[in-house]
Amino acid sequence: MQKIVMFAIASLGILIIGSCTATVKRATSNSNIRLRDYNKVVVNLISGSGNVERGTRISGSLQNDEIINIGVGTPDKKAFQLLQYLLIDIGFQVVTDTAGANAIVDFSLGTVKYDSIYGWITNESFLFFKDGKTGELLEGFNAKGDPMWGAEWYTLDQIISEIGKSLRSAY
Repeated sequence: MQKIVMFAIASLGILIIGSCTATVKRATSNSNIRLRDYNKVVVNLISGSGNVERGTRISGSLQNDEIINIGVGTPDKKAFQLLQYLLIDIGFQVVTDTAGANAIVDFSLGTVKYDSIYGWITNESFLFFKDGKTGELLEGFNAKGDPMWGAEWYTLDQIISEIGKSLRSAY
């Protein structure tokens, strides 16, 4: 009987993580700002220790067989690549030089851990668009789970997908 109860609890946990979506909150400094006016972006990955890593390869649009390689292997870099791909798909031009950028995009993940069923999962993510010349914060996005429903953790794909929905409406 105890094994059945444990199986049921584990199955419920799998169902919660796999089927819920993150809540994305958006903050803007000016409701008239459209991110398409800041089309050339430099994307920074901000690590938990505060280190900044820039994408070194991606610019323009991706070809079907083009490979993105910035040192894949860690979950934060996987999410970073997913984000850059999403930005290009939306219509942004990702550049590597801040001098040619209209905006700087800072991206960070909250706590990241490995789940044996879902792979890398995170509890939240932050994305900030700053004016490339003035440094003024233009838009901010925060994606996180809902602890009320026990769905505090999301796969990296889920969290980027949810941010993408909000980004598309801001573009």
